[in-house]
Parts: sequence; structure tokens; C-alpha cells
Amino acid sequence: CMEKYNGYWCNCSHSAYDGPFCKKEISATFESGTSLLYTLPEPVTVVKNLSDLSTAASSELTYLRENIAFSFRTMHTPCILLYVSSFNEEYMAVTLSKNGSFQIRYKLDGDRDPVFIGIDTRNWANGQLHSIKIDREEMDVYIQIDQFATMKYRLPSDTNLEFNAVKSLILGKIVDHDNLHEEVLKENAEGFIGCLSAVQFNGIAPLKVAMHHPGSPGVSVKGYLVESNCGSSARSESKAFTTSYTLTGSWTTSTKAN
Repeated sequence: CMEKYNGYWCNCSHSAYDGPFCKKEISATFESGTSLLYTLPEPVTVVKNLSDLSTAASSELTYLRENIAFSFRTMHTPCILLYVSSFNEEYMAVTLSKNGSFQIRYKLDGDRDPVFIGIDTRNWANGQLHSIKIDREEMDVYIQIDQFATMKYRLPSDTNLEFNAVKSLILGKIVDHDNLHEEVLKENAEGFIGCLSAVQFNGIAPLKVAMHHPGSPGVSVKGYLVESNCGSSARSESKAFTTSYTLTGSWTTSTKAN
């Protein structure tokens, strides 16, 4: 926000929020089968020698870090909260299991089984609004749910830390599920039924783009997606569109300051 002579002006374009002071969460209700696919933009290819295209730098989108934040409310399990896919079968899946526990799967090597992170066994599908923050910094994954202490997980030392050829982010049901891991496939049976809010991934707000700019290139919505208010159970006007762990068995307690 910038101060002006008669008040303030805020630019919310790079956030998952809206409103005069960028505090209004952009939320939407998902039904069974609803799918929001956001194709992530490829980096600009750099050509060092215009006469030789073989000098072009790779245009694949690769991550060593992810910064993710969103809120959700549901009473339906199992379900997919957020899924990031790649062109070479690598992926990241944030899910709730059948008993409502919070889980993350990282598959950063197409030839190996995914790394599984299970937070705890409490039921997060209790109809209440929960806020999630996930930050990966190469080998370290920091996870915070609501106001609980941030938990730090360390990926196995032999994990490939590059998330390569990243393709798209999906909220709700994964429609193209031919190569899904068996457990993710089970959690994808109905996709997500409930409310998602203020979704942000590496500076991109896919839910905000879908709700406020539905014709944007790279955004595809299947099923019934309804703008709503996750923080309130009251009906409102809507706009519709069709702790520290190493993952090798040992752990120690740790927190990360916000």
C-alpha cells in the first residue's frame, strides 16, 4: 500500500486478496468433480546466438523452493487440497486422508516412490476453517497449520531437490489421472468438496485469477465453482462459474519463527 495525500492506495494484483487494503480473501466453494487447472507460465527462453537455436537455455520450469498458503473448510474425506504436476511425472500433492489427517507427498524423481509427510492423526475435516502455510527450502519443508507451531521436516538426503518441468497447479479434482500414485488416486475420487480461500503458490493466486478473470489464458474450470465466504457459514451473494523431522525414522522438535 502507498500513502497518498487523502488516504492510501493498495495494489492487490500480486496477492491472493482483494479490497481497499488487500484484506478480502478470494474464496470459492467446490463441489464433487469441480476442477480448477492453472497452467504455470514457462520461463522466457534465452538465446545466446540467434543463428544457433541450440544455444537456447532450457525453458522448463524448475523449483528448488515452494511457498504455498491457503485456507480450507470441509467435512468430506479423503480429498485433494492442492496438486502441482509436471511434464515428467514429478508432483506435489497436499491431501486429507480418509480419517482427516493432513498429508503431503513429494515426488521429485520420476523413477522413485514419492516422499510421504504425515503431519498427525487429528481430523482436519471438521467443518472449521483452517489456514495452511507450506514452505520448502531445498531439503527442508516447513509446515504451519492455523496458529500451531511451525513443524520442520527434512527430506531424505538422497532426494533430488529439483522439482523439474513443472506444468500446472490443480485445485479440486485431477481430471487427467492416468499416472497418479495409488494413494493420491483414492484421495482424488471426488476431488474436493468444501471451500478454498486465499490460495497462493510462489506468488501466483490461481483461485483469484479464475474467479475475477475467468477468461484468462491458462485457466480452465470444469464443474460448478462458486465464489463464497469460507469464513462464514451464512449464505451470501455468489458468482458462479461452470516439530522437526527427518524422513528416515528419526525426529527432533523444532520451530520456525514467522
